[in-house]
Amino acid sequence: MKPLVTLLILLYCYSAFGQAQQAGNKAEKQVLAKVLAVKEVKGFYRYARKHKPSIIYNGGPHPGLNYYWAQVGYGDDSMMRTIFHFYVDPKTFQVFYVDLATTEGSEGILTLKQWRHLRTTPEWSKPHYYKAGKLIVAN
Repeated sequence: MKPLVTLLILLYCYSAFGQAQQAGNKAEKQVLAKVLAVKEVKGFYRYARKHKPSIIYNGGPHPGLNYYWAQVGYGDDSMMRTIFHFYVDPKTFQVFYVDLATTEGSEGILTLKQWRHLRTTPEWSKPHYYKAGKLIVAN
C-alpha cells in the first residue's frame, strides 16, 4: 500500500510540475515575443547581426520583482554584454525599459514612450535619478 501511495504522490507532483513548466514556457515565449517586437530591439538585431545579438529571459514575477525580466545584448548565457533591460507586466504584457544607470541606487522603470523621449535629452547621458517620475540630473 505504501509504494502505491508514494507512486501516486510522485505522479501528482510530476504532473503539477509539468503544468507549471508549460505555463512558464508560454509566458516566457510571450515575454520574448513582446520584447523582440520593440522597434529599438529590432534595430539592434539588424545592427549587431555579425556580433551574436541575443535575448535572455531572466524569469519573474516573484517576491521582490513584480515583472518578467529580459535582457538584450551580445553573446549568450555564458557571457552576455547587455545593452537593454526590459520588464514586462505579467497582467498586460506591456513592455517597460529599465534604466539601471541611475544614481541613488534605484532603477527607473519607464514606459517605452518615456524612454524614447528621455534618451533624446542631454540629461540622459549625465548621472541621474528619478523623482516623482521625472529625470533629475545628479549633482
